[in-house]
This record gives sequence, C-alpha cells and structure tokens, in this order.
Amino acid sequence: MFKPVSVLSKEIIPELPEKTETAKEYYYDVEDFLPLLSYAHGNKSALDKTLYEITKLLEARPKKPKSNQYFTIPAKFLTIEAYDDLGASIIL
Repeated sequence: MFKPVSVLSKEIIPELPEKTETAKEYYYDVEDFLPLLSYAHGNKSALDKTLYEITKLLEARPKKPKSNQYFTIPAKFLTIEAYDDLGASIIL
C-alpha cells in the first residue's frame, strides 16, 4: 500500500551498538573514600567540595578493583543515582 520514495543509506542511520554485558556491582578503593568521610560541620563550602568529590568517585563506576582493599556498590544504586537523594548523609 505505502512504498517509500527512497531508502535511507547506512551512513544516515548508524547501526545500533552491540549489547554489552552490564555490571551487577562496581568496585571502589577504600583509600580513595576514607579521607572524604569526615568534614567540618560549620564549613558549608568544604562539605560541598567533599560531596562533589564523592559523587565524582561514584560516577567512575569501576568494574574491577584496583587494590586488595575495596568495597562494592550495587549497580542499581548507581543507575538510579540514589546517592543524589542522600545528600550530605552519604558521608555517614
């Protein structure tokens, strides 16, 4: 009934990337996080900087541990960015 006037070439429509296996958890180095788990209660700018650094580390999402001292975080927690909802309490 309906026939296209022209067919789009593959250069216009890129192929879909191959489906990659998604991680179930991510590995974080303990030594990267320990210095960030304390802050001066009265210093808002220091707290904001600390939260920024923690968020930056979380968003790296390493799939393999880089040392023997590591902890894991489930991928779903990071996918839904639940750490944003926690705010400053993530330090606790």
